[in-house]
Amino acid sequence: MVAPVLKSFQAEVVALSKRSQDAEAAFLSVYKQLIEAPDPIPAFEVAHTLDDRLQGPSFDPSGQPQQDVHASWKRCSELLGPKEQSEGTCPSGPTPTNGSHLPGPENTLLTDNLLQKDEAKRQKGLQEVHITLAARLGEAEEKIKVL
Repeated sequence: MVAPVLKSFQAEVVALSKRSQDAEAAFLSVYKQLIEAPDPIPAFEVAHTLDDRLQGPSFDPSGQPQQDVHASWKRCSELLGPKEQSEGTCPSGPTPTNGSHLPGPENTLLTDNLLQKDEAKRQKGLQEVHITLAARLGEAEEKIKVL
């Protein structure tokens, strides 16, 4: 009476052992592929920069464009001396974001020049966004026609 139960139990153990070995082989295969995979960080950085380009300027509820914090600090570092850069503080002086001027014609020209460069960059960015949007609109219209 016990012999058939023992045989079925042994068959079950053999089947479970085989499944365990197959699962281990599959796990090791996936693990090997993960180790050999290239680093995804550069691809993420490229995707992030493309996403930033396509988003364009964001607006707050009052309708005014929000200032990019990274760009503000970058402009700030251009105006800082070595001492302020090492401290990591932005002076409350002549930055294009707050629009104030230091006394003297040289500093006023510097600030005006920075403002003009900033405006030119903004205009170029807007042109790129318009071109991209026009291309995407054309692609969408073609897809609609196909559908």
